Amino acid sequence: MKKLFISILAVAAAVACTKTNVDFEQPAEIGFAPVASMSSKAALNTATYPTEQPIGIWSNYDGTILPTAGDASKTPNYATNFTTAYLNNVKFESKSVNSATVWGGATPYYWPTNGSLVFAGYSIPKGGDVNTKATYNFSDDVMTIPDYVQELSTDKTFDLLWFGRTADSYNYRNATTAVPVKFNHALSWITIQVKGE
Repeated sequence: MKKLFISILAVAAAVACTKTNVDFEQPAEIGFAPVASMSSKAALNTATYPTEQPIGIWSNYDGTILPTAGDASKTPNYATNFTTAYLNNVKFESKSVNSATVWGGATPYYWPTNGSLVFAGYSIPKGGDVNTKATYNFSDDVMTIPDYVQELSTDKTFDLLWFGRTADSYNYRNATTAVPVKFNHALSWITIQVKGE
């Protein structure tokens, strides 16, 4: 009888035990889908951003989850929102993800588990690295790239592109696709034609 009672207790204990799994959501990697604004006075005269050119990126964080990207009616106040630096002038390079070309961190960078990010960035010449003197102020929407010198040789000409803080913030729940950004041209291409007699 004692053995039967112990056996019943053992079975009851085994049935009472439950297996518990804790699943952690894998954070999504931050990526960009850049295009260039069309300009007839620029060295780059196409909307396609060159895949051989990296991007320098800044990002600021806000702990509240702001409206989904696309709701321009609720643009945040950048003096009070997005005041915490998240990425500081880091390099993003072109990568192939699911047969699409996106720009991801040379070292992968991931979306935060809560809150939102807003971005600014600039183009980097092929084979180049971030300009360590470059700065961006999210509150004033001012990018400064000191000591920039354009090459005199036409075959080495570089079209410096930039984009300021986006009108929308992108929170991690909407990070299934690359963040679309539109670059502006910082320089103009001038052609001088000289004719002799």
